[in-house]
Amino acid sequence: MSLLLPLLAVIGSPADGGQVSGIDVERDRITVRFDDIVENASSFVLTAPDRIALDIDGVDIGAVVRGDGPVKRIRQARFVQGTTRIVFDMAQRRGVTGGRFSANGRADTRPLPTCRRRL
Repeated sequence: MSLLLPLLAVIGSPADGGQVSGIDVERDRITVRFDDIVENASSFVLTAPDRIALDIDGVDIGAVVRGDGPVKRIRQARFVQGTTRIVFDMAQRRGVTGGRFSANGRADTRPLPTCRRRL
């Protein structure tokens, strides 16, 4: 079941690729939506605490959103000029595998496989 996180307030100024317009969190994936076409994004995993970072070129900070389900909290900030970073604080360790843009270039979906903790 998809959970559309509410958009509470717009922050920042528009960039060339527009803004983050919404974030959908499901049990096994995160989809970030944009109000304009986006061509490049990359992601990586951080530990202690468990987080997933998504860097998006040509997009400005969007609306404030709350975490739920596998995501405890979502933060957005300007990482460097022209790149916005979204950090997903995870409820448990999760990986992130690849990602793909929608056919219209206005959404990026990242699968979230479950990771086992090493003892």
